[in-house]
Amino acid sequence: MNHSLENDSERIAALSKYDILDSLSEQEYDDIAFLASQICDTPVSTITFIDDKRQWFKSRVGLPHQESPRSTSFCSLALESADPFVNIPDLFQDEAYKKVALVNGLKAGFYASIILFDPQTNTPIGTLCVIDSKPRTLTENQILGLKKLGNQVSNLLKIRLKNKALQVVNTELNIQYDELTQFARVVSHDIKSPLNNIIALSNLLKEEYSSQLDETGVQYLNYISESSDSLKQFVDAVLKYHKSNNEEFLKKESIDLTEVTKAVFKSLNSKNNFELLIEPNLTIVSNAIAIEQILLNLLSNGIKYNKNEQVILEVKLFENDMDYKLTVSDNGMGISEAHFATIFSFCKTLDVKDRFDSYGTGIGLSTVKNIVDKLEGTISIASKISEGTTFTILFKK
Repeated sequence: MNHSLENDSERIAALSKYDILDSLSEQEYDDIAFLASQICDTPVSTITFIDDKRQWFKSRVGLPHQESPRSTSFCSLALESADPFVNIPDLFQDEAYKKVALVNGLKAGFYASIILFDPQTNTPIGTLCVIDSKPRTLTENQILGLKKLGNQVSNLLKIRLKNKALQVVNTELNIQYDELTQFARVVSHDIKSPLNNIIALSNLLKEEYSSQLDETGVQYLNYISESSDSLKQFVDAVLKYHKSNNEEFLKKESIDLTEVTKAVFKSLNSKNNFELLIEPNLTIVSNAIAIEQILLNLLSNGIKYNKNEQVILEVKLFENDMDYKLTVSDNGMGISEAHFATIFSFCKTLDVKDRFDSYGTGIGLSTVKNIVDKLEGTISIASKISEGTTFTILFKK
């Protein structure tokens, strides 16, 4: 016996969108099949999907096998019905169902199902069914319960379709992101070489030929040098930002935070103009590269955006049984609360010149945020204009 449906190829195409055939068991579907069996008091209940040759059970109660031939399927017959609810109290009182019952070795029986439709094409793709080896009549409440469970299966299918679409979009976005990341790295490296040449040549011109140029000519050379230095800082910042996506940031070890902080601060304080406050013997278990990058960016910002004669930076570490709290504070110019929500955005700048008369790249804090996210931590900011800023970072142990 071979049941066929009108426009069966279209129906099977609709079913294929869900990628549900031969999928793994899912608790949500299993729970619905169990409840259907309990509500209708039947030994068998299934959530069934029909392709061209078989019926496959996403969930089943009372059946040992995962699938069976379509020729032995009550559900295949049910899909031919125009009614979304099929109820056969006595299989042997319906010729078509009687033939299938005999193929299955039944001498009596009952079958009822809710038809599952693809909402986009309104074609039947499966059923939620209950089966018994003896005739029975469902009560109104049992029928209502079965219909409500059928609605839940339909909702799960809609969610499955949406999740599948989101996965496709997510995959495409990841591919685009990887391509952009690679592009940024290549471009940044390719820019650095000629940029270094421009800087070197402009410095050489100033040293060798400044005496032969008028004031305007020297000023132009200074513009070239300053612009090149600014562009180099931007390129370096881009490279650091993309480096922060590296998986090496997930490796953890015990770190002497005091010594790491002092080393980073020393690299920023070559003329010993600034002051660092930090307690001795602070240790943290995290990623050394990540902590170094976080401190480098935050301490650097604390120096640059600080026009006080005495620049003071302070690093503190607190810990409990659950996490570490790292704070980096400065007595700088501060940040308006209006900018707190966007301060960590990539390339977001506040159009404020620093103590060296330069504008920021807008990459430093986004790099810090990216690293903190990679470490599954959180970062927050507290600041007052002209009083200073404190960044607080929480890391789980």
